[in-house]
Amino acid sequence: MDSGIQFKIQTDGFVHMFRLPLAYHKNAHTNGELQKFSMASWRVSAIVAIASDMAPQLLSILIGITLAASINLMLAGILLAGVLIYLVLLIKILLPIAAIDSAAHRSWSDSWDDSAAAVQQIESVKQATGEAYEIEKVRRKLMGKTATSG
Repeated sequence: MDSGIQFKIQTDGFVHMFRLPLAYHKNAHTNGELQKFSMASWRVSAIVAIASDMAPQLLSILIGITLAASINLMLAGILLAGVLIYLVLLIKILLPIAAIDSAAHRSWSDSWDDSAAAVQQIESVKQATGEAYEIEKVRRKLMGKTATSG
């Protein structure tokens, strides 16, 4: 199920790239765009997997609160308050982590795009004897900035 979603997003991304005008491809970092929808497909697939894993737990909570309400409304209220407090705390903890993850991903994606563009221009790099410069740039961007932002 997860891989079907992932493949669908990737397929739609490639189809979209084919339909873009040639002018777009001349000015865009195509590798970066391909990388973006590849990573997006992986992330959506991961979210679907997590949601499907959590569905039984959420159903259990809903059934528990419903049963508690049929026995005693005060008990159901206490259970519901506990669940709401847990959710608020979870969101407060996860939002900063998600922001850090997003920044790290953006940094990695930009660095990967620049590195791939340099490899695509290998003839120009070799003509200018710029291999050492490009190697150092790749190491600095991918291992330096990206590795420390995560």
